[in-house]
Amino acid sequence: MPQLTFGWAVPMEVQPVAGLRSTTLLRSTGQAWASANRDILPQQDGQGGPQFPVEGVRDSFVLGAVLEGRFTSAFAARGAPPLETDNEPGARGLIKQSAESARLVVFSSNDFMDDQMLNAMVAAAGTQYLSPLALFMNTLEWSLQDASLLAIRNRAHFNRTLPPMSREAQQWIEYLNYACAVAWLLTLAAVHRLRTLLRRRAYRRRLGL
Repeated sequence: MPQLTFGWAVPMEVQPVAGLRSTTLLRSTGQAWASANRDILPQQDGQGGPQFPVEGVRDSFVLGAVLEGRFTSAFAARGAPPLETDNEPGARGLIKQSAESARLVVFSSNDFMDDQMLNAMVAAAGTQYLSPLALFMNTLEWSLQDASLLAIRNRAHFNRTLPPMSREAQQWIEYLNYACAVAWLLTLAAVHRLRTLLRRRAYRRRLGL
């Protein structure tokens, strides 16, 4: 994903655990900072524009990670909790460890797909914004190990997209459009001038001048 707006994110710190592989999924930009201030309204500068006071040191924070491997149950050492009533059917056995292919995906925000958050992003961007939903769909398909669905959906979304252009290429195309427009106007003026001369010549010929 080229870009993602992650609302109400909290920096994460993944501790290494024996037997588990950790992979960083999301990182903030290097201009981000962490703040404990609950006042999220931007301050105004001298010209009335928004101003966000920087707190702490700017850094790139981990916002999402995945752990893969064999997880140990919290009840492996102390045993399973007792049943509330004797009538409840008990489990046949306590699962102390997960499979080797188990995966745990952790995001540092539980509101990044909230309706209010998505509506705020749409209002700020002025267009439809579905990157948080795409992140969830990608995570779900990857966790189910169904790479074929992910490949099919990606082909549908990016089948006819144009390659990214540099700023110089965009300026060159813009200047080319201006030049074509000016050339078209000059051509129209030349055609109009030529038709006027031919009309005058034909008029003089009819008058015998």
